[in-house]
Parts: sequence; C-alpha cells; structure tokens
Amino acid sequence: MHLNAQNSAVYIVLGAAALVTWLASRPDADVPDAAGPPAEAPPGYYLEDVVLLGTDEAGAVLYRIVAGRVEEAGSERRLELSDVRVQYHENEDVAWLIEAERAAAPNDQSYLELRGNIRVTNSENAPTGQVVIEADELLLEPERYMASTDSSVTVSFEGNRLEAIGLAADFRDDRLELRSGVHGRFEP
Repeated sequence: MHLNAQNSAVYIVLGAAALVTWLASRPDADVPDAAGPPAEAPPGYYLEDVVLLGTDEAGAVLYRIVAGRVEEAGSERRLELSDVRVQYHENEDVAWLIEAERAAAPNDQSYLELRGNIRVTNSENAPTGQVVIEADELLLEPERYMASTDSSVTVSFEGNRLEAIGLAADFRDDRLELRSGVHGRFEP
C-alpha cells in the first residue's frame, strides 16, 4: 500500500470521525436533550361533568359529589377535582351543601381535601335557620358527615357573623365547633 498526502488526509478524517462517534456514544457523554426538561406524568384518565354517588350498604344514595372535571394525578394515585359540589341526600335529613373550587382525594374517595372559596350552607328551612360557613381549606369525610380545618373560617347566621381559626363540623347532628381565636359580631 502506497501512502501519499491524499490517502493520509482520508485516514485522518476517518480516524477523527471514528473518535467523535466513540466520544458521543459513551454513556456519560453530555448530549443536550432536544426535548427539553421532562414533562409531568400524564394523567391516568380524566372525566368531565362527573357525578359520584356515596351509598350505604343497601345501595341507597347518601350523598352526591358533582365535579366539573375529575383527573387522576398520574403516579400519585389521587384524584384532582374542580368545580366541586357535595350534597347530602334529603332522605338522610342532612340538609348541607358544600361547594369548592378544587378538591383532592385518594382513589377510594374516603375524604376530600377541599380548597379555594369553600362555601358550606344548610337549608333555609333548617330548625337552626340558615348557616353559611366560608373557608379556604376544609377536610371533608362525606361518609362520616364530618368536616374540619385548621385555617380561618367565617360562620354567618341570622345576620350574625363569627370568625375563628379552626372548625370541626358534624353535619348529621348540625353541630359546629370553632376551635380558637373566635371573634363575633351579633346584630340586636
């Protein structure tokens, strides 16, 4: 084989190409990712205009959870709900309606973590009169008819207004407990 300047140049170019290819194929090579940062895991599923029913052992409806959208939060195995309403069934003599912008729940829906402009009201015809509870966070256990929060709440009834930090509510027994920092204004 006869080496001349032209053949030497070809071997140099081929050797350089082999070296660059080998460097780029190494596992620890810093290759920029053309796709950018990794995206969040896609939802497992989503549904719109959803009605979830809570029933007793005999199948009778106890409450309804209505949501504008329900989405499974991928790897977290949680549900994210928006435009949420929880209404207890009239046959249970529990006349409360709970509304919130958003909620999160485990897949078994044993509780709802309500967030954003929460408004809880009972029927105007309730023996205690209409009560309105407003909060930004509320943990609701629909099957137990219980709700609680450690955040600030406002309770309004018959022209009166109470503000507090923390609340425990039992909707079946129409019982509210304000936990601390209670301040009120009562109309004569």
